[in-house]
Amino acid sequence: MSAVAEAVRHRSPGRSKEAARLFHDLKAAPIRQRRRFLASLDRADLRQVLTVAAREGGTPYCLWEDDPVGFVTDVLRENTWSKPREILSALPHHNKIAVPSCFASGKCVAWNEMIQLADGSVVRAADLVGTTFHMIGWQEDGTQTVRRATAEWNAYEPVFRITTDSGRTVVRNGAHPFWVATAERKARPRCGNGSISSGLIPQVRGWTPLRDIVADRDLVLVPEHVETVGDARWPEGHAAMLGYLLGDGGTTTNIGFSQMPGPALDEFLALTEKLGCRATLKKRAPGNERKHVELEVVGTQAGRNPVRDLARRWGILGCKAVDKRIPDEAWRLHPDELAAIAGRLFSCDGYVHVRTEATIRGEKKPRNEAYISLEVNNEGLVRDFQRLMIRLGVPGVVSATQQKMWNGNPFRTWKWVINSARDIARFAEVIDAPAKNEKIRQAVEVASLRKAHRTWRWRNAPAGYRWEVVKSVEQLPDERTVAIEVDIDHTWVDLFVEHNTWTASRALLWFALTRPPGQVQVITMAPTWRQVARLLWTEVRFAHGRASLPGTVDMVQMKLPMFDGHDEVVAYGLSGAPTNEHGVQGIHKQELLLIVDEAGGISHVIGNNLRGMTSTDGSHMLAIGNPPSDEEGSWFEGLCSRPEEALCIPISAFDTPGASGEDAPVCRTCLGTVAPHKVTKHLVKPSWITETIAEHGEDSAYVQSKVYARFPRGGPNRVLPSVWVDEAATSAEPDDDDYVPLPALGLADESGTWMVRRRAWIRLGVDVASDGGDELVIARCVGDLLTIQHTSAGSANANQVDVAGQVLAEIRKAEALRAALGTRDPIRVKVDAIGLGWGVVSTLQRWGEEGVHDAEIVGVDVSEGTDREPDGETLKPNLKRDEMWLAMRALLRPTGHGQQLRLRVDARTLAQLRSPLMGTNSGGKTVVESKKKMRLRGLSSPDRAEAALLSVYEPAPPKTKKKRARVIA
Repeated sequence: MSAVAEAVRHRSPGRSKEAARLFHDLKAAPIRQRRRFLASLDRADLRQVLTVAAREGGTPYCLWEDDPVGFVTDVLRENTWSKPREILSALPHHNKIAVPSCFASGKCVAWNEMIQLADGSVVRAADLVGTTFHMIGWQEDGTQTVRRATAEWNAYEPVFRITTDSGRTVVRNGAHPFWVATAERKARPRCGNGSISSGLIPQVRGWTPLRDIVADRDLVLVPEHVETVGDARWPEGHAAMLGYLLGDGGTTTNIGFSQMPGPALDEFLALTEKLGCRATLKKRAPGNERKHVELEVVGTQAGRNPVRDLARRWGILGCKAVDKRIPDEAWRLHPDELAAIAGRLFSCDGYVHVRTEATIRGEKKPRNEAYISLEVNNEGLVRDFQRLMIRLGVPGVVSATQQKMWNGNPFRTWKWVINSARDIARFAEVIDAPAKNEKIRQAVEVASLRKAHRTWRWRNAPAGYRWEVVKSVEQLPDERTVAIEVDIDHTWVDLFVEHNTWTASRALLWFALTRPPGQVQVITMAPTWRQVARLLWTEVRFAHGRASLPGTVDMVQMKLPMFDGHDEVVAYGLSGAPTNEHGVQGIHKQELLLIVDEAGGISHVIGNNLRGMTSTDGSHMLAIGNPPSDEEGSWFEGLCSRPEEALCIPISAFDTPGASGEDAPVCRTCLGTVAPHKVTKHLVKPSWITETIAEHGEDSAYVQSKVYARFPRGGPNRVLPSVWVDEAATSAEPDDDDYVPLPALGLADESGTWMVRRRAWIRLGVDVASDGGDELVIARCVGDLLTIQHTSAGSANANQVDVAGQVLAEIRKAEALRAALGTRDPIRVKVDAIGLGWGVVSTLQRWGEEGVHDAEIVGVDVSEGTDREPDGETLKPNLKRDEMWLAMRALLRPTGHGQQLRLRVDARTLAQLRSPLMGTNSGGKTVVESKKKMRLRGLSSPDRAEAALLSVYEPAPPKTKKKRARVIA
């Protein structure tokens, strides 16, 4: 190798025949020797070697054609642990590799950051830890959807504040990704509508970690409108009163108000009177010549002041002007209510600038100047106003300005401004500001006359979003962070668009870059398009951008430049829908790599076609995924079971460094400004393994699949397949007009953010803490929405009256919901009537007779026979308990029209639903595993699951014997 080194250093290898010969010698050398040699070169010498490689091999990276591990460490500058190295090392030598793998993730925010939830509420991140909640998920076409999310403590680590040119700012850790573009300056074409481009053309890079975002160069995607489902209503006049009190209201001790005579003052006086108060003129101090009318609000009844009570409830009583904030409960309001708050606050502290002409060098010339602003000396209130206006679809710019008081002392104010014609028009559309409406109308007219405006902010952005320039990325002292994981989309949208498969993505880049463009093709596949675009290609974009590799990567394809100047698509993604066999035909290349992600969901139809695609010498396939926990004989299982066809490299949770004790390398993916850490931080945790086995049982199909990465074969039959349970738990919220957001009903006792059907039948299921159970559980089914409303354990559950009282509280909540939905059918409550349950049933029935409630109370003895003919839906159950479980099985079975039931329950309930087995007795009837046998397997009593079952189960009416249709929902 010394001759090669000498040639590289002294013989200009890019231009000599000797260099070509030495290049081929280098490529033929053993991998380890080649790595050592390349590592010994300085940057200039390495550049010359790569130049020769590009000329001789068609690509500068062809020296790593047989060394994917070296490509990852030398080119991508990343480390990994033993199993991914084993997979990558096997790729050049095997036609097919199958990797059944265990379950694993997280993006982190500072603990004290405010996070907006799907119902509009704004919550501190630390308060979300250990809970399940809903956020607004985001898809790369701009679609916003309600998604379930969880939060857990992460670590003490460096955090960064990112600020854009509009003043939007959040604090996240260095690994937290944002949707980013690079601002490239092009020519300045004039558009057909008279507008001009600023010359900036956003080139989309996709998800980029915060640590890699460069101020004044990079753009981040931000929403112009966040579509929360908050739809609560306040009594008439309350929202307007809050706006006035936030603006010119005096709330330090008593309630006061100061305003110029006009529409705003008139409305405030009318609101005060309507709320049961009256306004009196304050005495002016000597020498006070202000034209403002200064009022004090007092109650009309002794000892009562309703406006003061509202201010106390909203948390602004006792606050100075610099301390006021929009109260927490206001964020869940309907947009009309939010607009009323914003309009009255703007009436007090807003300003509308309009100028139609200006004197320039003594000559008057026409101008079309217009902008709208709100300025106060309270940064928190301005930030609240910015968030509120984004909820209404009016994004503005926040900035700080230095002012001087009348005595010359400086002070700082904060300003929110909009000046584009489209934003001013939208403001006028949604905001009613009694003191400023005429000026706003003039601003709309003047702004609309502008002939030119900048359009670059909307180029290559989804509808409803815009690009903003990153003005600063500031590292802050270490903070404890919270990891937030959002179901399905793994992204969320708030002030920014933010995101939440490593080996496969690195294999893609290795194969595509170490073969000449035109000869190579990499195809990625997953069962659904969402999995293609959101999982594997997110990692591809990140790794490609971080290593500054050649070519471009967009949502699902990678292009490399050819020697003739045009771009060649060397990699792309497609979905493997179960019957789309034509989509995987006609693909032929000299060098082909097929990457199958989430391989457990690939159908036999697609899988058989993939076999034909990888039948040539230059083709390879890498299939990775969790073994299906509820399907025997899947295509992926067949591939893994045929050693003559594919090399199988299973990765169980116990193989990961955190569980195996392997000395894991330092993570180089997160290096830079993030504190050094090992790759175990990104892998499955030992605590998760322990908890999963405890919840599901060692022999469960779920544990075999998700923990041990095994295909459950010949095992016991689950009553409720895990896939069905998971699909019901993660199904999207309906968008039918017949549904309404739960918060929109204005019920104080309802905290959920889900959609509920109008006129839906409401049913409760009660599992009493007996028969080995340790919890009282009350479940509720509202149409197709099933939730757990109450769980408690302890000695209080031993008293039937106390238990009945708890059920009565849930009945009253349900009756209020029934009235709000306009449901005619009475509330129906099914109670497990074994043991203590009989007393609970009797007590509730007696209370019903006394008029305490209007619900129907039904005792269900699950040890009784079913009293009706079996049918195909419920598989000939033996007892009512068996029928109850099998009825749920029928409801969860997927149909061509989506899920029949939405499970919005906690992880423990889901685990209990997945746990029981089923079999048949000597009479040929279906029997569900008893609680006693479940305890022998180390599982707890499924109290929560059986309460959920009771809520949807309808037993046969008394004295009904045969030939009656079964009612399962």
